[in-house]
Amino acid sequence: MSAGRHGSPLEHFPERLRALRQEKGLGVRELAARAQVTPAMISMIERGKIKPSVDTLYEIGKALGEPVSKLFEEEPRPILDVVVQRAGERIFVPQRVGRFHYEDAELTGEGFGPTEIAPSLVRLRRNAFAPVMNSLRGDQLIYGMSGELTYACENEVYTIRPGDSLFFDSHMPHGPKSVKTETAEYLICYVDEVYGWIDMRLDPRKLLTRPPKAPAGLTPAERLAWRIRYARSKRGYLQATVRARTGLSYGMVSHIESGRSKPSLATLELIANALQVPMAYFFDDESDMCRVTYLPKEAQEGVVREDGGHRYVAYALVGSDFGEPLFRPERRVYERKGFVPERTRERGQFFMMVLEGTVEVYHGEQEYVLEPGDTLY
Repeated sequence: MSAGRHGSPLEHFPERLRALRQEKGLGVRELAARAQVTPAMISMIERGKIKPSVDTLYEIGKALGEPVSKLFEEEPRPILDVVVQRAGERIFVPQRVGRFHYEDAELTGEGFGPTEIAPSLVRLRRNAFAPVMNSLRGDQLIYGMSGELTYACENEVYTIRPGDSLFFDSHMPHGPKSVKTETAEYLICYVDEVYGWIDMRLDPRKLLTRPPKAPAGLTPAERLAWRIRYARSKRGYLQATVRARTGLSYGMVSHIESGRSKPSLATLELIANALQVPMAYFFDDESDMCRVTYLPKEAQEGVVREDGGHRYVAYALVGSDFGEPLFRPERRVYERKGFVPERTRERGQFFMMVLEGTVEVYHGEQEYVLEPGDTLY
């Protein structure tokens, strides 16, 4: 992925809509009321999460008192290869998914172009909280920033306090379970949907050759059922897909996946062929690869590194037993004494958030001074 090429013709549409709304002195709710849509829809459009229909577009233009053409650029602008966002300029946008209310602030900034990972700050309020579970593709990091909450991954629930990290394969059901303090904030960082699709379809980590270890406490039949469900979900298949590929009935596939029925080897061979996994996959009780690593701050182990003449302590936020993560989050601690500047030439996209102190960062010929809460992508 190149950060220097032009995006699609709609690349800058969301930010132009937001800028025009603010220029008119309208809030999200006021524009939504005038355009006869929900505030959530305006928010999602401005964040580039959804694209409006042509009818909605004209209603928005009418509500703004401007021709629709003003929302589109005549010439595409260059896409930035670095974006700095200041903590004091950050905007939290109210969001709602069913009964789940939250606020979030995207940390990539406007104008960057295609991103490999998507970092955001999420704020929860206990007096308006309702739990939610969802699933995505690829890996995801939860890092506690303030307050205390619990976060569920499938059937396990983890307590997240400032500095705690939870890294997991996000295709399993997951989501915040409860808020223990009046408010709680966490950093969420997940793989962009394109890379999630690659992970699902091309299986670069070979998770369809050998499965992660099954949850503790399952019987052999339940472990078999769990691995079948895992492989099907990893392929992105529905149960209907398995039925079509195997010729098995709906009831048979459902009963096997729930552990209520033990398949014969002949039936299991049909399922293995349908899911494109080896037979040994279903019986691998020796695998020690996990899908979730929970590292409370006090359990994070620092490793001293020296690179380009300077030293720092790196605290990995994903456990070594996870396997090969799609991105590698870590907390770094630098000391001014004995510090030597360094320029890395590692490839790929980087995201940095300053937690404490002040740091000067190079990017090309530019230098940036980052304070606590500032981010650089």
